[in-house]
Amino acid sequence: MVQLDAIIQGNANASTKPRFVIVVSDVPEYVLAFRRYEADAPPNEVIAQTLYDALIAKRQLEQLVPNGLTWRLPASIASAIPPPTDVQAFCAALNLPIELATSKAVIISDLQAPGHTRSPVVRSPRTF
Repeated sequence: MVQLDAIIQGNANASTKPRFVIVVSDVPEYVLAFRRYEADAPPNEVIAQTLYDALIAKRQLEQLVPNGLTWRLPASIASAIPPPTDVQAFCAALNLPIELATSKAVIISDLQAPGHTRSPVVRSPRTF
């Protein structure tokens, strides 16, 4: 799990500074889930919801099980941000260890590489 800041440029040069929480898989690396939120939103709730989205996305249809679904949970979670205590308890109940991320995901490093601003600027679409 990673948390990023961004600047979104709107109409008439108005801009907002939302934050993003991103859950990235390790191998192969791709974004499992993300959420955009404003600074006044409770970050712990956003982190929990983003992780929930990532885990729910791992459901797969399976004809040979009674409920028709299986979940492929990861062996562990590496997080660059401290997860809330309720998320830690939930992961512990699933026997899903949370580790401190020791390196950035390549996707995140690419966003912050030379040629990219540290806070990516995203232009919002015009309304007509």
